This record gives sequence, structure tokens and C-alpha cells, in this order.
Amino acid sequence: MPTAFSAHPEHLWREPEPKAAYDVVIVGGGGHGLATAYYLAHEFGIRNVAVLERGWLAGGNMARNTTIIRSNYLSEASAAIYEHALTLWEGLAEALDYDLMFSQRGVLNLAHTPQEVRESVRRVGANRLSGIDAHWLDPQEVAKVCPIVDVSPARRYPVLGATFQPRAGRSAPTRSRAGGSGSAGSLLSPSPISGCTSATSAHWRYCCPIRSRPSPDPTTRSPCSAG
Repeated sequence: MPTAFSAHPEHLWREPEPKAAYDVVIVGGGGHGLATAYYLAHEFGIRNVAVLERGWLAGGNMARNTTIIRSNYLSEASAAIYEHALTLWEGLAEALDYDLMFSQRGVLNLAHTPQEVRESVRRVGANRLSGIDAHWLDPQEVAKVCPIVDVSPARRYPVLGATFQPRAGRSAPTRSRAGGSGSAGSLLSPSPISGCTSATSAHWRYCCPIRSRPSPDPTTRSPCSAG
């Protein structure tokens, strides 16, 4: 598998011209759009897909979120969908043959008040009933997991304990995450088109790639439809 510091594969940089029609047109080339294109191809064999992105691939929320990947949420529905996502992450780098810098070092949520302790212990119990790896740690156990945390009771807001999910982790830097997502969309979907806007009120009828920035008057390209 290439490392995160290797040169990005060439297919990440190609700029296909829009075709007249696709089976599916996805508006938005962020994490959700690229993942949708990838799984349409990977799970359903649908490869005639265009992903239209106004800026650059994965350049929005995906490039500036917290990078934490976990599933220890309180509600059963939220925990289930994030647990599924975490499981996908655990095999995604191998599936893409691309280093996402996904490190499962665990995540601690510190509790500093009795109310936070009650809420945290409740969440751990709910997680364990859902089969999620969740643990409640006392201050000494917190210090063993993360020695740099000061658990002294003399602190203004002392650590009373923490929730801990060992399988949680993070994917960084954002460039590697975005590159991996671009790899996913580009490997299996033929047309990830960045620098592109779609224009009509009812349907995506025209693709307008902006080839030179800052161009105030981009040229409208061929009609681009789905279905």
C-alpha cells in the first residue's frame, strides 16, 4: 500500500470532460458525494456516474472537520450508523490501496462534574448494550491511557473519569483523507468533475467547468443529464 507521503496516483488529477448523459449525476464532490459514487460502483456496479463539484474534490467540510472517527453515541440509531461507518473505515485503506492515515488510538471523553459523570456512565451503558466497545475509566485509569492528562484533584476542573472507546481514532491530515476519497471516486467512477457548477432550477442540465480562476464568466459546456 502506498504511504501517505508517497506521490498521489495520477488518476486523482485527471479532469474528464462532461458527457451528455450519465446513469447517475451526483451534485457535490465532498465526502458524501464521493462515497456515494464509490459505493454505487463497488456495491452495485453502477460506473456511469458524474460527480459535479463547484470547487475541488473534498474541499469543504471534509477538509476542515475534527477528523475523529468514533461510534460511542448515546442514541441507538446514531450509534448503529456510526458503528457501521467505523467498520467501513477499518477496511477502507486496504480496499483503496491508499494510506488514509487512519489511526485507531482510541478516544477519551473527560468528565469534570457529577452531572457529566452521570451522563457519561449512562452513555457507556447504552453503548455496551448495542455491542459497542465502550468503557468507563476512573482518573487513575485515564492517566494510564493518556499520561499527559493531569488527573490531580487540585485542578480547578478535576478529571472525575472518562468514557473510552479503544477502536475509535482519527484520519489525518485532511489532504490524505481527501486524496483517499478522490481515489475512491476516481477509481470506480469515470467522471469526478471539479471546478464545475450546475445550472437550471429543476434539473442539472448544464455542466460549467471553470478552467481558469478567477474567471467571472465561465463557459457553459455540453448539456449533462441523468437517467
